[in-house]
Amino acid sequence: MKYTLILFLVFVSTSQANDEIIGQTLGCKVSDYTLAENSEYVLPFPVGKEYSIHQGNCGAYTHKKVEGALEGRYAYDFTTPVGEDISALRSGVVIMIEESFPDGTNNAEHTNFIAIKHKDESIAAYIHITKNGVLVEFGDHVKQGDKIGIGGSSGFTGYASHLHFAVYEKEHDTCQLSLYDSTDRTKFSVRGCKSIPITFKNARPLDTPLRDGKRYKAVQY
Repeated sequence: MKYTLILFLVFVSTSQANDEIIGQTLGCKVSDYTLAENSEYVLPFPVGKEYSIHQGNCGAYTHKKVEGALEGRYAYDFTTPVGEDISALRSGVVIMIEESFPDGTNNAEHTNFIAIKHKDESIAAYIHITKNGVLVEFGDHVKQGDKIGIGGSSGFTGYASHLHFAVYEKEHDTCQLSLYDSTDRTKFSVRGCKSIPITFKNARPLDTPLRDGKRYKAVQY
């Protein structure tokens, strides 16, 4: 009986450690993520580059759990200056692009972006691309790490220029991706879709997941 009790206590302690809460709002915990060393994803900028995270998963500013809406709690914001190269997290097919809007309007309806569908049908969205900064075309097949765009500050960037990105679940009956919103034909829409927790195999330090305020370098993979 004493031996059984000790095993139970060890199990509880391990489970609690794996459920460490991430971020400043509810909804993200370590057990949601694939360990970084086993990840299918790489950082969205070239090897050798290094940037800080201004807002990570479950951030208090805009990365919150929202039911029945575009749910971006697993999004990341990297403090990439305007003009920096953006690269593909994973290989896939370009399914949506927008690059007509100028930087600095701070208007969510004027957002440039790139959307890429992966082989498992998940969708990566790269947001706040600079005007005329999309370097791929609709239907292009891109490889992981390919340069796909140039960072900017289009759309609602709030505090500063940055790259906002997230990976969303594949489309289904209540998750529809469309370039055009029913009320505004310039708005990127992933109606009802939930973001997916991701990690990065080439981030140094190799955190699971990446953390607010830390600086990460993209290394060779």
